[in-house]
Order: sequence, then structure tokens, then C-alpha cells
Amino acid sequence: EVETKAEVETTSEVETKAEGGKEAEGETVFTLAEVEKHTDAESCWIVIEGKVYDVTKYLDDHPGGHDVLLDASGGDSTEDFNDVGHSKPAIKSMEKYLIGDFAGGSSAKGGKAGGKANQSGLAVLLQFAVPILIAMLVLAVNNGFLANPFETVSPTVSP
Repeated sequence: EVETKAEVETTSEVETKAEGGKEAEGETVFTLAEVEKHTDAESCWIVIEGKVYDVTKYLDDHPGGHDVLLDASGGDSTEDFNDVGHSKPAIKSMEKYLIGDFAGGSSAKGGKAGGKANQSGLAVLLQFAVPILIAMLVLAVNNGFLANPFETVSPTVSP
């Protein structure tokens, strides 16, 4: 007897339901707490554009290496994913790893990513601001607007 697709649950679907995903309108919806449990080579989940992907089986095949995916796991990696500029075939190939929708929330990874983005912005700002400030101080000292803190003034002795 032939079973229809609707009658057969794949191992992945059974595992997904066991993980606590919530069914909503035929889609499995995962919370942040559920996604955060999958951050290692045994079970690696990432969130991109509100979709949850189980990329465990793709770790060894990822062109950027498995560490990239492991670092991105357990939270929303949309910004990192988009920054890389993946090809259309790469984006299309993600469909087979899709396991459900993301319920939302901000992850610790997201917080780090946000902090990392702000830190990068700060680093860029400091890269330009510090040398400019040093140059301005040098000019101010050379033109007599500020006293040279490294120059020792010898006391003048009057007769």
C-alpha cells in the first residue's frame, strides 16, 4: 500500500516536534529558548529572515567552514548571512534545511552581534578619530597654542 506524504512523518519532523516546536497554521514555530539549545556539531540551528534552519548535516559542506555556522547557531544570524552576500543557488539550497518559523525575541547571540556591530562602528570611528586628534595636538603644540608637555623648562637664574 502506498502512503501519501501527509501520512508519513519524517524523522526530522518527529525530532522537531520532540524539541517542542509549536504548530501554527501548518508550520512549526520555534521560540528563542528552543533555538538556543542547538549550538554544537550534534545539533546546529540558525535563524535567517525569521526562518529556522537545522544545518547540522551541512556543517562539513559549508564553503566558509563549519565554524562559521557553529558561531552563528542558536540565534538570529540574518545580518551576518546578508553581509556575506550569498549566491542565489546557495539561498535556494537552504530550503532543504528549513524546519520552521522563528517566534521572535532577541538572543544572546543577537545581543553579541549588535554589540559587535556597534563595536565595529566604534572601532572604525576610533581608527579615524584618534589619528586626527593626535595630528591636531601636534599642530597645536608646534604652533604654540599648547605647551609641550615633554619639554622641560629650565629655570632662569637672575643675577
